[in-house]
Amino acid sequence: MEKVEDLLVTFTLLRPPRGKRVGIVIFGGGFCVQAADECQNEGLEVPALPPQAQAQLQEFISAVGTSLKNPLDVPPAVVWREDRNFRTLAVLDSCPEIDIILTRAFIPVSTYLEGPHVLEAQAGAIIRAGKELKKPVVLVSRYMGSPGSGEIMVRLLEACREGGVPLYPSVVRAAHSLRTYLEFMEKRP
Repeated sequence: MEKVEDLLVTFTLLRPPRGKRVGIVIFGGGFCVQAADECQNEGLEVPALPPQAQAQLQEFISAVGTSLKNPLDVPPAVVWREDRNFRTLAVLDSCPEIDIILTRAFIPVSTYLEGPHVLEAQAGAIIRAGKELKKPVVLVSRYMGSPGSGEIMVRLLEACREGGVPLYPSVVRAAHSLRTYLEFMEKRP
């Protein structure tokens, strides 16, 4: 049943991508590697970003403790600030090597550590990206079961729907849905 729900979200909200090359923006190196592996396991490509795109990212993201090649391992100072988060997504949007942008929201932890403005910043960047960028944006975030996270997830889901951004509980499910969607679109007359 989960696959059916994911496909409903995908076919309802996803703007058709040009291809299967995914740009990944995630906080945390281990999550980045895992996301890239999961996308590649589903037949999606995770191409390296060209030097020009990496240089654009270095204008506002420190190279220390990050990876700006794809997947992008960005620090909280980027993810938790709407302007920097959107700017990161916009760089990927302008990159011809990328067809789909996949990002992850860290809601429960970030909300409790920093305050509710973190949710607003992430949701704001996602809504703006969904409305303004040419390439489809896909979001991964999951319910953590911590106090208040259910309400937070509902707010995030509403923001995604408003921005036309599919939301999935895991990269595995997002990647599977993207692959299924792309296969369907290839076979469509």
